[in-house]
Amino acid sequence: MTAVRLVSYVTDPYSDQRHPLAVLLSDGMAVRILRADTRGIPSAARPNAERVLRDLEASADFDNLPFAAGAQVVVGEARLVPSTVDDPALWARRALLPSAA
Repeated sequence: MTAVRLVSYVTDPYSDQRHPLAVLLSDGMAVRILRADTRGIPSAARPNAERVLRDLEASADFDNLPFAAGAQVVVGEARLVPSTVDDPALWARRALLPSAA
């Protein structure tokens, strides 16, 4: 069974406004990082978001964010990809990252 988790960048901590950064996709053997379109992140925060994405790709850990991600990056609950789905990565992009599909 394949599981997914949405990783978001908190663009406004007061209103809890978030922007998708990536989806973590785990098939139990390996973790893939599916990047989101980051154009909606404020331009001043984009370099930090890019650094976080590189750290995510370097660590590829489904359960823990890299320590350097900081408080502005949050990970959602794990969700199972429906067993009827043939392409979990495509499903995750469409379901969780609509702008990146």
